[in-house]
Amino acid sequence: MRVTICGHAALYIETIDQRILLDPCFSDTLVGGTLTYYPGRVFELDKLPNLTALVVTHGHFDHFHLETLQKLPRELPVITADEPALVEQLQKIGFSKIIICQPWQAIALGQTYLLPTPSDHEEPEFGLLVRDATGTFWHMADAEVTAEIGERITQEYGAIDLISTKYQPVVRASMGYQHGMGATFDRQGVVSWLEAACACNPGLVFPYASGLCFSGRHAWFNRYAFPLSSEETVRLLQRRLGSPERAITVRPGDAIELRSGQSPQRHEQSSDFVRAKPSPELRWEPIDISTLTGLSTPEERRTLQRKLDALLAGSFISWLKQKVKQADSSWASFPAEQVVWQLVVHAGDGERLNYAIDFRSQDFSVLAGEHPEANFFTHIAGQAVDDVMTGKMPGLIFWLAGEARSYEKVVCVRNNRFESPKWPKTPEDFPSDPLTYYLRHFGTGETSFVQSESADGELDKASNSSESTNDIQILTRLGENEEVMSKKVLLAYLAVQEAERLGLKISDAEIQTMSDSFREQFDLLDGEDTEQWLREAGLSLEGYSAVMRDFTAVVKLEQHYTKAIEPLLTNHRRVATARSRNFRF
Repeated sequence: MRVTICGHAALYIETIDQRILLDPCFSDTLVGGTLTYYPGRVFELDKLPNLTALVVTHGHFDHFHLETLQKLPRELPVITADEPALVEQLQKIGFSKIIICQPWQAIALGQTYLLPTPSDHEEPEFGLLVRDATGTFWHMADAEVTAEIGERITQEYGAIDLISTKYQPVVRASMGYQHGMGATFDRQGVVSWLEAACACNPGLVFPYASGLCFSGRHAWFNRYAFPLSSEETVRLLQRRLGSPERAITVRPGDAIELRSGQSPQRHEQSSDFVRAKPSPELRWEPIDISTLTGLSTPEERRTLQRKLDALLAGSFISWLKQKVKQADSSWASFPAEQVVWQLVVHAGDGERLNYAIDFRSQDFSVLAGEHPEANFFTHIAGQAVDDVMTGKMPGLIFWLAGEARSYEKVVCVRNNRFESPKWPKTPEDFPSDPLTYYLRHFGTGETSFVQSESADGELDKASNSSESTNDIQILTRLGENEEVMSKKVLLAYLAVQEAERLGLKISDAEIQTMSDSFREQFDLLDGEDTEQWLREAGLSLEGYSAVMRDFTAVVKLEQHYTKAIEPLLTNHRRVATARSRNFRF
């Protein structure tokens, strides 16, 4: 048997005695030019072999294409679904040998056997199992299939040599966007389709029947309509099947050959009548990135990048690793859910600053660039990041004003099966991205994030320790004696005075953010915990609020004087190296 890829849903299947064309469409566009093919393809129809049968799996416009069928011999038998309107149209254009099929009722064509497989969809449609002496091929087409269908096929026919699996929830994703549901789609459908394929223990499987994209004035919709690529689906299938050789991507013009007793073999671009042509890359980004404002100049963007590099590789990643280990953390489930987080900061003028974290790795770190297996995405406005890190804006703006937007397409392989992630059902409980959470809760001053360097160029061990990774921890350390605390109180007092002199307003919202960070840092999880601690500490609510105001003033003033402080840091660091010597002050 030889299966030739014709693009989107169409296939040409040669068995030992049949030449079958399935769901053919030879046009370059559909729906008046609204859709075109992805990947693109080129036909030389004069080289198409003489056919012995046609198959039309159902009546949707991208499977039942009248213009193409009118170019084919009318004496060909047509195997199709039990759909009166579809049958009537076939008869109108001159096809008289129409075989209406039913699920699980085999059809014999010479030495070739066809088995229509069922669909849970409300419209009449079917998948198709094709079998001859050389092997067995199952094409899901558009059918809504379950693992139980795959298991029944395996029970009756044994392991299947070749499968084309449905994988793209395009209708549910695009309808979700059009109905105001954002980037949501039915993940369980994807899990069912892929698990049905794997239940058949296939020799080889490839994602198929999703080879269209929007064109012209509708091309903007591509970013909302197609969540899964065939490449990432192949990676999922390879992980599930435990072998990179058992799942592949295909292009129009490729052919896959089945020979008895041998593994399926792909022959790239080997067809005589169809071949692939270059196509632009499709990217699923179901947000409006034009509203994520960046910075105006290259210099501002480079400064922002330096800040982010230092933050992400420093205190942020240390904090995140601790949070992942806490069972009640928003990100504790990320390793089990096999999340690969992609952070995209829109720096301005089309420039993106890309970072990724692969939570599947036990010792994860921040990676620069785009991760090919990213499945959880956060896009942030570069202007907002800069405003927060320089203290012009509170971190509250990220979720309050839409400056950060996240979406995901996580599918897990767990316990040797595909599974949907176990996310909370309410938006307020859904895991926020860790970066904006960190900026909201743990200070925004640039210098509080940057790991210092000692005079010999090595990272200062104190700045790497868990004792001093954010402003709250630094400001609440009492030191070894009262003299140290006295210096900190003096610093806070002067910071409040200087902020007033400069006209730097310390807002209630900023004080509340500082308070929230403090309470989270010390596990004061609710009002009752806080009140109990205040009583034990002999501290009034007014006194506590005053200290939070002091802390806020210190952080805000540090942000204001960042440029003035930076040139002085080197000498202070060098002076601090005396601590490592045996001298006593």
